[in-house]
Amino acid sequence: MFIFGDERDYNKDMSLQFGANAKTYNDASDVQKCIALYLVQMMKKRIPQRAKVYEIGAGTGHLTRQLVGLIGDGRYTVNDLSDEMLTVLWDELDMERAAVE
Repeated sequence: MFIFGDERDYNKDMSLQFGANAKTYNDASDVQKCIALYLVQMMKKRIPQRAKVYEIGAGTGHLTRQLVGLIGDGRYTVNDLSDEMLTVLWDELDMERAAVE
């Protein structure tokens, strides 16, 4: 809940901040990479092949890349506030491994 300001302004500011650093984000996000690996290890026995996954706040795709390998021919939908972050994700993702939108 936002008490001061407008949530739309906050989202726009966040999008601009992440977008400005999207191309170098992967070089400075070791903690996020570790968390993605940890999450996938926890989910391995719980997520079925061909699952339908919706990832909120995908960023440059640390978790996305791990889960695409896990769900095989499943359906994967991602979103993020920053179009620039998603552009990095699309550029680096192996699109042949899953249907990603």
